[in-house]
Amino acid sequence: SGLPADGAQIGVRHLDSAPPALVVSGINVGHNHGAAYLWSSGTVGAAIEGWALGVPSVAFSTGTTTNWEAWRAAVHGPEGGETWERLSAVACDILDEILADGTLAGADVVNVNLPEGSDLDTERRRTTVAPTGYGSVFAPNGDGRFAHAYDGILIPRGGMEGTDVEAAHAGAISITALRLSG
Repeated sequence: SGLPADGAQIGVRHLDSAPPALVVSGINVGHNHGAAYLWSSGTVGAAIEGWALGVPSVAFSTGTTTNWEAWRAAVHGPEGGETWERLSAVACDILDEILADGTLAGADVVNVNLPEGSDLDTERRRTTVAPTGYGSVFAPNGDGRFAHAYDGILIPRGGMEGTDVEAAHAGAISITALRLSG
């Protein structure tokens, strides 16, 4: 019944006598790119919780820029195993990279978005968070109440050059160092 941040809290504070060296959250199904998705993401929230507890943290997400519902069904289906094995190998390689090159040491949290077809040779870009909003998250259900019904619309609120959203649409991996404090 817990949320991703609850898992980070329990993992850091209660599963061992010493805190872990790293919190890794994800791989989430669906990109957590652009400000709108980033700040409402449970996956990123778990990484932020790790940071708040004093542990370096990374969030990983994957997604598509085409037919999201079909892609989501495929990665959750029987044929999805190969996708998760491939993306896990990419995530591990990126962890090695950002630990070695100091990215993680210079950030509060690192947010990584992997396009659906990512492999070890996929271009990697250091990005910023795209200034975005999103469409309606709820729709009236007919009896005066509202039901979750996300319309999938990402609304740009500024330039996209050099951002995580631009990278996703170019088929590149985005690696975004986040600073949550001054």
